[in-house]
Order: sequence, then structure tokens, then C-alpha cells
Amino acid sequence: MKARRIRSRAVLRLVLCCAWLAAATTAQAQTGEAPLFAIARAEEAGGLTESDLTPDFVARLEAGAVGALRDKISTALTVTGRNAWEARDLMIATESMLLVVQGKRLAVVQASVIDRVREVSVMGFRNGRLYKVACMRESSEDISLFSGRCGRVVSRTFDLDPPAVQTPVDPFRPNH
Repeated sequence: MKARRIRSRAVLRLVLCCAWLAAATTAQAQTGEAPLFAIARAEEAGGLTESDLTPDFVARLEAGAVGALRDKISTALTVTGRNAWEARDLMIATESMLLVVQGKRLAVVQASVIDRVREVSVMGFRNGRLYKVACMRESSEDISLFSGRCGRVVSRTFDLDPPAVQTPVDPFRPNH
């Protein structure tokens, strides 16, 4: 029963991802810019607590993210009729960090696939529950964690106050 549920979730995720990619391609053709996909979900913590979010844990999370990303790409290639082994040779650049924002620890993993796809994953706790936020864009543009669509989802998910907006200084206008 559990294996069927996991398989059903994987199929649902794949269908949603394919639908999103189709919509994203249409939106990109109309507006000229790549749309940003951002989603948040609560997960079972499995005994994990906020104090377990350490730099070593985040490094292990980064290594796991590369494997998971290759698996996702491999599945997408198979669905489109291409050779799944192509995913093995892709250049995937990653960076991970542990941030403390407003007293909350957030594990962040950023990934770039051949400078065409950007993905940012954020893991943290709110009220003792484990949450993950994933933001993805088919573009070479970086994804901001604290502004735009991804920033709004991160702020809402982890109950963070939005950062103060600073007005840029106009060098040609005297200060009064």
C-alpha cells in the first residue's frame, strides 16, 4: 500500500511538472521572460529538529539534492523518449549554506543545470514542523530567496517578516 502511494505521488509530481513546463513555455513565449515555479510543503520530520540543521547536515543535503536532480532529469528524459543516461553527464553546479534569518535556521541548496535551469530548495522549521520550499526557473537568472515570488513563499512558509525595502539613491537628485 505504501509503495503504491509513493509511486502515485511520484507520478502526480511528474504530471504537475510536465503541465508546469508546458505552461511555462507558453508564458515565456508570450512575455519573453521565464516564469518562476515556487511550492511549499510540510513533511514528516522523522526525529529531525531545528538544532540538527548544521553546516555538515546542509552539505549532505546538497549531495543528496544532486542525486535527486539527476533522477528527476532522467525521468523527464525517459518520458520524452530520450536516453535517460544523458542525465549522468549533465553539468550540475550546486552551492549550499545554512542561514539564520530572524532567529530561524534555514538550510538552502542552490543548483544550476548547464546554466539553463535554476533551482533553490529551502528547508526549515515552523512551530516544530518541517517545511520545504522549492523554487525553479528555466533560465540562467538567479532566484532571490527574499524577494519576488520565491521570497514571498519563503516568507509565508517560515513566518518571516519581509525584509525592509530600501529606496535606491538617485545621484542626480539632491537630498532635501
